[in-house]
Amino acid sequence: MGRLDRVLRAQARTQRDLELLTETFALFVKFWFAHTPAVAEQNRATARTTAEARYAQFVEYVSSQFSAGRRFLDDLPRDVVADEGELAAMVATAAGAVATVAPPAGPIGGTSDGP
Repeated sequence: MGRLDRVLRAQARTQRDLELLTETFALFVKFWFAHTPAVAEQNRATARTTAEARYAQFVEYVSSQFSAGRRFLDDLPRDVVADEGELAAMVATAAGAVATVAPPAGPIGGTSDGP
């Protein structure tokens, strides 16, 4: 029973890691599409060459990190930082702090001219 329990805990950790990495990748793709402009036709060959070189550097970096035993998941906290009640209280406190801050006088940049 103890061995089965260890296997089940290891499987749960693996599932959690996979879900975390899946969500991280999904967020990366969303940000990528939101902030990367389309490449003009005349610049595509140069962009492709640059992308291939940068990808090779990325693969080299990831393989060196992985070979050294370093993982992205190791950088994340393992303990529960706050429960739902504590998080709700923090959000309420932050929302109250934002509401009490007076808006700046005049537009950004210090001029009072119209738009």
